[in-house]
Amino acid sequence: MRIGARPRQRDGRVWCAYVLRIGRGIRCTHSIPRARPGTRPNTRRRCTLSGRLRIVQQSVGGWNEDVLLHASSSRTLAIPVKGVIGNSVPTSARGKKILAEWKRAVAVETKRLRGASSWNPADGYAITIGFSLCPRAHGNQKLDIENFVKPSVDALAAGLFCGAEVDAAQIQRYDYDDSGFTHLLVQRLSDAPSEEEEGAAFCVSAASV
Repeated sequence: MRIGARPRQRDGRVWCAYVLRIGRGIRCTHSIPRARPGTRPNTRRRCTLSGRLRIVQQSVGGWNEDVLLHASSSRTLAIPVKGVIGNSVPTSARGKKILAEWKRAVAVETKRLRGASSWNPADGYAITIGFSLCPRAHGNQKLDIENFVKPSVDALAAGLFCGAEVDAAQIQRYDYDDSGFTHLLVQRLSDAPSEEEEGAAFCVSAASV
């Protein structure tokens, strides 16, 4: 799975590879203008993809991001999660601890916001994740955003699909079926000023198949 590069400015607009059809390498490039500083984002601005998907701007927990939605979505869920984001390839004991805590936080918050009943893994899903990273929390290293995607997606699936009786904070194996996550939009948002402000904005769009 190839993740698009960080958006680039061109002619006052933001350009990036938005949509990835997982497993098939389909990528669509579109542009959506960002809101100017001090103004509200244009939430009515849309970009339609193949008649089945659209991109709108939305605020998720205070983060403004471009969100991928099914044109005929049966339901959507916005999930803001604060915390140091875990890297899928930790190289230290601290890194492993951060990874475990991050996956737990995503699963717990997802289950809390989804409601009592688990969602259906057989549905089709368009997933948006916006990462707001604090460079200091990651040793001021150059960050490869791909390494933050898989653990976040695994934890999201666990929170969506685990049974009502499951304590999401106690999940040990993040191996829930996420084959219905057919479209994925990944963005790097503005850097967080501190570890306490680091986190990710998730948006889930589900459509019955």
